[in-house]
Amino acid sequence: MKMKLACIYYLPSKTLPIGIYNKIKGQANAARKLHLDIDYFILNKLENKQLDNLKLIKLNLPSNKILNFIKRTYFKIKTIDQNLDLKMYNKIVLRYPLATDFFFYKTFWKKYKIITIHNSNEIGELKTNKTFLGKINLFLEKRNSSKLLSNVAGIISVSNEIRNIELKKIKTVKPSIVISNGIDVENVPFTKFRTFDNETLNLIFVSTIFNPWHGLERLLKSLHLYNGKVKIRLYLIGEIKNNIEKSLIHEISNTNIDIKILGSKYGKDIDKYFSISTLAIGTLALFKNNMNETSTLKIEEYLARGIPFIYAYDDTAVEENCEYALKFENNESIIDIEKVIEFAKKVNLNKKISFEMRRKAFDNSDWKIKVKKIYDFIENI
Repeated sequence: MKMKLACIYYLPSKTLPIGIYNKIKGQANAARKLHLDIDYFILNKLENKQLDNLKLIKLNLPSNKILNFIKRTYFKIKTIDQNLDLKMYNKIVLRYPLATDFFFYKTFWKKYKIITIHNSNEIGELKTNKTFLGKINLFLEKRNSSKLLSNVAGIISVSNEIRNIELKKIKTVKPSIVISNGIDVENVPFTKFRTFDNETLNLIFVSTIFNPWHGLERLLKSLHLYNGKVKIRLYLIGEIKNNIEKSLIHEISNTNIDIKILGSKYGKDIDKYFSISTLAIGTLALFKNNMNETSTLKIEEYLARGIPFIYAYDDTAVEENCEYALKFENNESIIDIEKVIEFAKKVNLNKKISFEMRRKAFDNSDWKIKVKKIYDFIENI
C-alpha cells in the first residue's frame, strides 16, 4: 500500500517566518512534482488557507492573552492533536517543536508513528536566551527531550553533529538519517553577483531576525577595526533586535564603512540588492549554539542565486576549498576584512562561478532531491 505522509510545522508566532514558509512551500511543490502523497500543515495564529497539498491551519486558541500564550507555548503537542485529524496518514513528520510542554501528552505518541526533524542543537540554542522564560524553556527541554525522543519512530537531522546530539539523548536505537536543507531552485532568481571594482566592495547579509549565532556582532566588530582603503558597503536586510549590534553600528566612524540598514525585504525588493552585491554573508557565530556543523537555508539560497559568500562553520552543502566560499574559524576571532577583499578579487577571475553554483544547487540542493530522500527513509521505517 502506498504511504500517505503528513508533515507538520508548528509556527504560532506573530508572523510566519518567510524563510521557513518558503522552505515548506518548496517542499510541497517538490512532492507534487514527484507525485508523492504528502500533505504539509502549517499550524499558525493568522489564517486558514489551502494551496494544493500545503494547508495553513489557524490554531483554535483562547482569547485571553495569558491563556493563549500558555496553551501555544507549554501545551504544544496537545494543541497540535486538537487542531489536526491525522487518522488517514500512515506516518507523521513533525518539525521538532521543542520538548518544553508542561505535560508529555502520551496519547499523541501512542496514536501515530512520528518522525522528528531537527535543524539545530536545541539545548545549545536555548542557552543563548538569558531571560526568565528562556531559563524555564531550557529546564523543560533538558527534562523532557529524552522522553519525547524515546517515543519517536525515527530522527531526521540536517547534519551529523545534530544527529549525534539527538541520539545521545535516548538510550534505545532509532532509525536516523542526515538530510541537509534544500531550496526550490527554479523559484529563486539567478541574480548572480556584481563584479568587484577594487574600490567599493558591496556585501549583503540577510536574515528574518538577526539572532546571536548569525554573527552580525562579530562582523561589526571586525569592520570597526578595518582601516584599509577599499570602501565597504554592507546591506543589512532583516530585523536587528540586539542592542549591542545597534550600538556597534552607530559607533563605526570610519568613512570607508557604509552600513545600510534596510529592514525586512522580500521578492523583487531583495533581488536588486543581491544583484548589486559582490559577496554574501553566511552564519559567523554558530559557536554560540555550541555547534560547529549545520545546514542553513541562507547558504542554499546563495548557491541558487549564484553569489559567492563567507561563512564560519562546517556546512553540509559546501565542500572544502571550493572557489565560491571563504571559510573563517568558528569562534569570536576578528574577521580579517583584507582577506574578504582578496577573496572578492579572486572571485572576479572566474567568470563561470555563478553558473557553477547554480548547477550545484540544481544537482544537490533542490527540494525534489531532498523530499525524495525523506520519503524513502520514512517508507522504510
